[in-house]
Amino acid sequence: MPHLYRSIVLLILSCALAGCAETQRQDATGKGSIRGYNALTDSFNVNFLIEERSLGVLEYKDGSPVAPFDDLTYTFNFDIAFAGEAGTQRIASVTQKIVKDTDYVFVLAGTVATPEILVWERATREWGNTETVFEMAFAHLGPTLGPVDVYYALAGTAPVLGNAIGSLAFGERLDEIEFAEGQYELILTAPNDPSTVLYQGAPFNNPPGASNVNLILGQDPSVTGSISAQQLIPSGSSIEIPDLRFPPTVQVVNAAFSSGIVDLVIDNDFVNPPTIANLAFGAVSADTIVAPGTFPYTYTPPASTTVLLETDTGIVSGSLTMIVLLGEPGTLATTNLTSNRRPYSTAAQIRIVNAAVNFDAVDVYLSSDDTILDDLIPILRSLPFGLASEYQQPAANSYALTITTAGESTVLAGPLTLDLATGDIVEIIILDTVDPTVGTLLEFTNLP
Repeated sequence: MPHLYRSIVLLILSCALAGCAETQRQDATGKGSIRGYNALTDSFNVNFLIEERSLGVLEYKDGSPVAPFDDLTYTFNFDIAFAGEAGTQRIASVTQKIVKDTDYVFVLAGTVATPEILVWERATREWGNTETVFEMAFAHLGPTLGPVDVYYALAGTAPVLGNAIGSLAFGERLDEIEFAEGQYELILTAPNDPSTVLYQGAPFNNPPGASNVNLILGQDPSVTGSISAQQLIPSGSSIEIPDLRFPPTVQVVNAAFSSGIVDLVIDNDFVNPPTIANLAFGAVSADTIVAPGTFPYTYTPPASTTVLLETDTGIVSGSLTMIVLLGEPGTLATTNLTSNRRPYSTAAQIRIVNAAVNFDAVDVYLSSDDTILDDLIPILRSLPFGLASEYQQPAANSYALTITTAGESTVLAGPLTLDLATGDIVEIIILDTVDPTVGTLLEFTNLP
């Protein structure tokens, strides 16, 4: 049999037995748009994938950019890493046919133990340049938050029984409603009880010609309100909308070794008692209510108008901020950090701040056994003075935390024993001592 003829016969047999690829393949007729959102209340990052292709690593309350895909059928996956385990685990999957000119949002909701993918789809709306309205949908993503009535009206409109635009329980969504452009407030109340306000969002000005979603996320310990809510905008980004009934707070750590006891005075208000008073070196203040906005924060000796440091400090509504005062007299500074209070069910969390003037840069080691430093790899390399690490996520265990000179094994502070349980959040501040070659470690937690 000639070689060419034999090849044609084999190709025909292959198509007959396995199905010819040309006859099985779907043909795309257009594209839909896809984005993901992470509403998993007790996770760190999740990886959002279409088949095995990542569309983004999403932090909690983070959405992925909008991506166009052919109108075919795909499996969408969410993967998560567990501390102490190699690789990632797939915790949720869903198969979805994408329809052209349709927008899809894949929301990972619930908890790590009980994850759930919610799929929202709607026809893509084409907006013109002369629009005077916007549209808003509403979704309940708080697994521990009960049913709520949803009010959405121009700022200053009080909720009245019968005027709610709908009621929502976890996992439910109200479809888009058109509103005239303007400044609106989202108010949530107990079911059929407008006098029991659970959440009153800051007034928010929505531009015309946009399709947004208000996300009701339930409690997030990292905001001061009892309910966290966000607005998901068409790009996939999300914006926190604080409950203005709950002002922000600041917590100050005095890590300025040579400055002694300090007071904090805000907005040059020297008439009233200081916002934070008599904070000794190595002490951590309580969370203290402050006004949102940018004001001069002045650090002084106790009951004094002598300025040790004055710096404009911006505080966002609804936030919890940790301020580390550090440096030497005459060159004081602050490091302002978001205070994370949300525990993970997959790991503990530790954050390290290098507030020791004597240590330009340090390495950080975390060991769970008797391995000597020379055989360990630091979890942080060259952490400069004045900066903080990201939160590290070790598995629950007993550890020794040791600080060394960057690139060397010379111990500067520690070892400090840390007995970490899953869900713990620990702050570590590296401080100076009277010996410039030796530091000390301040350990505390803000968990209730």
